[in-house]
Parts: sequence; structure tokens; C-alpha cells
Amino acid sequence: MSDQWMIKAREFANCNCNFGCPCQFNAPSTFGLCEAIAGIIIDEGNYNDTDLAGV
Repeated sequence: MSDQWMIKAREFANCNCNFGCPCQFNAPSTFGLCEAIAGIIIDEGNYNDTDLAGV
């Protein structure tokens, strides 16, 4: 049996790379080192039978 995921969430992220953060797309960072912060809240979701809403 494979694990079942479903997530609907809001994300806020910011980093020191150019707009569109190449690191998120498997490309080298703009300045050699990507420094980032991110926050995510899961509005709806589950991992198998575990409810993730509000996490």
C-alpha cells in the first residue's frame, strides 16, 4: 500500500534569490547560497487517515 496525501494550503515564502527563486525549480541559486523562510497553513488535507486541517 502506498501512502495517500492530499493538501490544500496557503504558503508565504521569501528568499534572497531573484524573483521566482530558482532553487524551487531545481536550478542554482542566484547568489550561490539561498537563504529563505517559509510558512504554510494547511486548510484541508490528510495523510492516509490522519486529518491535517489547521496544521
